[in-house]
Amino acid sequence: MVGRVQRFKRKKYDAYSFSVQNSYRNGHGKATHKVLKYFGTVKSTATELEKLAFWKTVDAGLKRLAEDRIIYFNDIRKIVRKFEAAMPRPKVASAPVVNREEEILRELNLL
Repeated sequence: MVGRVQRFKRKKYDAYSFSVQNSYRNGHGKATHKVLKYFGTVKSTATELEKLAFWKTVDAGLKRLAEDRIIYFNDIRKIVRKFEAAMPRPKVASAPVVNREEEILRELNLL
């Protein structure tokens, strides 16, 4: 199994097409491939939210392929690394921990 990333250059952005393929030789000895799962095309100008949604579908799709025994669990790591080389995972920002007790008490006029 191999993860395939195709890059399409456009005037203002690059587009990346992601898929998982099985390469093999047919009866005549010619190299062919079978697309097992197509994850879609993402622009390089995509927002963080679009990238996050793309990575959720990739994680779910690869897990599904492994559970259905179409690919091995070891292949998931290789495929994800190849996909991350083209489009890194977005950083998920966490909300800062804030102690709001004093603020709430001031609003209630208890302080």
